[in-house]
Amino acid sequence: MQSIAVLGYLETFSAVVLSAVLLREGMSLLRLLGVGCILGGAMLAEMSGKKTRSSFSE
Repeated sequence: MQSIAVLGYLETFSAVVLSAVLLREGMSLLRLLGVGCILGGAMLAEMSGKKTRSSFSE
């Protein structure tokens, strides 16, 4: 279930990247920082979920 939530965050990331590539919108430093926050949060959520699952299985 948590993996599906992570895909929701990546949808926002893909929208920013596609707007830059297809619509040729500028990528400012603030947008790049936002993309980094989205990816970092998704990675942290996925990593913390795996730790939680492994602790319950013991």
